[in-house]
Amino acid sequence: MIVDPAAILTPAPLGHNDLHVAMKRATHRLGVVRLGPPQPVLAALAELSRR
Repeated sequence: MIVDPAAILTPAPLGHNDLHVAMKRATHRLGVVRLGPPQPVLAALAELSRR
């Protein structure tokens, strides 16, 4: 489970890489808990998963 992906994306210049690694480590299911609207990167992934 990833909690608050915005906190992963913002602090470091490698935030996108860190989030990618966290998402790829899931073996069966991935849960994301966030506050507020999703970041554009995550919104695009949500659209892909609905197809």
